[in-house]
Amino acid sequence: MTFTKLIALLAVMLPTVCLTQAEDPALRKEIEAVYKKFDALVAKGDTKSIFEMVHDSFIQVDAEGKTMNKEQMKNEHKQVLESTRDAKSKCVVNVIHDHGTEVVAWITMRVDFKVKDGNKWVPVSFTGKFAETLVRTPQGWKFTHSQMLPD
Repeated sequence: MTFTKLIALLAVMLPTVCLTQAEDPALRKEIEAVYKKFDALVAKGDTKSIFEMVHDSFIQVDAEGKTMNKEQMKNEHKQVLESTRDAKSKCVVNVIHDHGTEVVAWITMRVDFKVKDGNKWVPVSFTGKFAETLVRTPQGWKFTHSQMLPD
């Protein structure tokens, strides 16, 4: 086999091998625990602790491609909190890809909350799919990137 054919064969096979890598069950439990903590903090309304889980380099990308950094997200979150209450989230980790000190988690998130409509609070639900990158730090896993996926 020539060197060129070998390189071509590896180029075809490598993505298949990487994409079929088995998940580490212990790592999955760690990442699921991160999202369980996130859900608990949402239920408590503990935004300070939620933002401690977010890395300073964080970037969020919505379904239309609009980006937001950590500070912008904090400001938007404050506005949302003023017009909502009783928020609860449920994150389900669908798949994780281990990249050493980083993990990409494909999750489904459902958020239930109430919004003010005149004099009453009306229940609202949102379900979205995300690809999120988490990095291992001395303070634990931190979110560095969140990409909302189209339906």
